Amino acid sequence: MVLDQLIEDNFDNFLVIRWHRGAPSPNDPFYNWNPEPVNTRASYYGANYNPRLFLDGIMDCKNDETEWQDSLNLRLPVESPLNMVVSGNWEEGTREVDVNLRIDVVGNVQQSNTHLYVGVIESDIYFEAPNGELWHNQVFRELLTANDGDPVTLVQDNSYSYGYNFTLDTEYTAENTEIFAFVQHKPSKEIYQGAKAWITQLMPGDPIVSVDMVPDDDPIIVPQGGSFSFTGILANNTAVSQVVDVWIMLDVPGYGIYGPLQRFNNVPLNGYQFLTAPGVNQPIPGYAPEGDYDYIAYTGDYPDDAIDSASFPFTVVSGRNSSNDGWETEDWFNTNSKSEDISVKSSAYPNPFNAQTSIEYELPISSEIRLSIYNILGQEVATLVDATQNAGKHKVVWNASEFSSGIYYYKLSNNDSAEFRRITLLK
Repeated sequence: MVLDQLIEDNFDNFLVIRWHRGAPSPNDPFYNWNPEPVNTRASYYGANYNPRLFLDGIMDCKNDETEWQDSLNLRLPVESPLNMVVSGNWEEGTREVDVNLRIDVVGNVQQSNTHLYVGVIESDIYFEAPNGELWHNQVFRELLTANDGDPVTLVQDNSYSYGYNFTLDTEYTAENTEIFAFVQHKPSKEIYQGAKAWITQLMPGDPIVSVDMVPDDDPIIVPQGGSFSFTGILANNTAVSQVVDVWIMLDVPGYGIYGPLQRFNNVPLNGYQFLTAPGVNQPIPGYAPEGDYDYIAYTGDYPDDAIDSASFPFTVVSGRNSSNDGWETEDWFNTNSKSEDISVKSSAYPNPFNAQTSIEYELPISSEIRLSIYNILGQEVATLVDATQNAGKHKVVWNASEFSSGIYYYKLSNNDSAEFRRITLLK
C-alpha cells in the first residue's frame, strides 16, 4: 500500500493516524470501537470517501495515491513553530500509562482557537476487511482529550507541559500501541506539529534543564585535607531561554544532608545552550569525618523546587593535615564555565530511543565536522562523523544495539566550537 511505503520511508518525521469511517463498511470494528471522535473528525474535514489523505490538516491529497509522496515532499521542508516531545511511564502489571507532553514554542502560532489532541493508535491488527486488507496499522483507538481537542494558548518563547493518565484497554496489544499528540488551529485546520511514542518505551523525558557531574577519577578515595575534581554540566533541553539556580549539597556519614557547599543564582541559558565546567575542584577540610559521602548537585529554583539532580559517591579516609578549612568549591557556573555552541541546529529523534536514533543537523557553510558519542562518564564510545561536509542538511543514524541503557551525549563540533545534546537509550 502506498501509505505504508510513505511511513516506512519517512518514519522519523511522519505521524500517521488512520481514522476508519463507518461508511461504506458500518460493521468495521475500528469505527464501532469509538465512533464519536471518528465522526467528529470526519465532519470537521467533510471526509465522505475513503481513502483520503490530509497532510498537516491543510493539504487535501484526496485519494490519488500516486501524488501522495510528491505532496509530502512539498510539506516536509516547512519549519514548525513548535517542538514537541512525548514521554511518560508504562506499568506493565496494571497497564497504567502516564503521559507527559512538553511543547516548546519557537515560532508564531495563533493565540485563539488552537487545540491540543492526545490519543492512542495501534498497529499490526489482523482483520479481514472488505477491501482485502488483512493487517491494519496506525489505527485510531481513542482520544485522551475531548473529541474537539483541548483548547491551549501557546506563546512564543515559552515552554508548556501537559499530563494525562489512563489504563490501557486489554483489547490493545501494548507492544503495538503508540501515544500520539498534535496541535491544530481549528479555523485554518493547520496542524503546527505532532509527536509520537511507543507505550512500552515510555520513560520520563529530559527535564527542562538538566544537571550532570562527571568525576575525573572513579572511584574517588580522598584523604582528609585533600580534594577531588569533576566536570559540571548544565543543559537547557528546550528551544526557549531559561534561568535556573544551581546548588551543591552533601550527604555526610553520621550527620546527614549538609549545605549548600556552593550556590549559583539565576544562571541564564539560551535555547538548547549547554554549559560545561571542566576541572571543578572540591576541597575536603581536614576535619571531615571519615566514611562514604554522596555529592549532590541540584538545578531549579533554590531551595525547594529542584527540577533535576545528579550525584556521585566518594570516600574520605584518614590523611594529612591541610589548610583547607571549608567545603566551598571553585566557581562552577561563573568564571569557570563556558558555553559551547556550534552555529548549527541539531536534534536527535526519537529520544528516548530503543537501539537506534537519527541525529540531524544543518551546516551554514562547508565545515570539518566531528560527531561523537559520549557516555555519562565523559568517555567517547563512538565516532559517527569525522570528515569535511558540505553546507546543508545532514542526517546520521546511531545504532546503539551493542550499548547498555542509560544517558549518553552526542558532541557535534567543528574547528571553532562544539554543541552537546543529551540522549537516552532505553532497552
